[in-house]
Amino acid sequence: MKRKYWWIFGGIQVAGTLVGMGAGHADTLLWVLSLLLLLPGILVSLPFFTPGHIGNNWPGWTLFAVAVSANVLLFTMASFLFARRRKSN
Repeated sequence: MKRKYWWIFGGIQVAGTLVGMGAGHADTLLWVLSLLLLLPGILVSLPFFTPGHIGNNWPGWTLFAVAVSANVLLFTMASFLFARRRKSN
């Protein structure tokens, strides 16, 4: 994919992380906005932070680190597949 898409993707990831960390898990509207901005990765990271599971005593910033890492991996794979599909046509 073009470099501008990576800049847009990075901006969304930074915005989602900053909004989520700024919400402090107290402001529901900002927390939901952060969840929507980081959606694919947040679905991967939430099971690690549910009460009663092993490892739920991690600091709050690790939720965003796991979410952004998962999103980067997903975006990289999608970018690779789109480029490969474009090249074959």
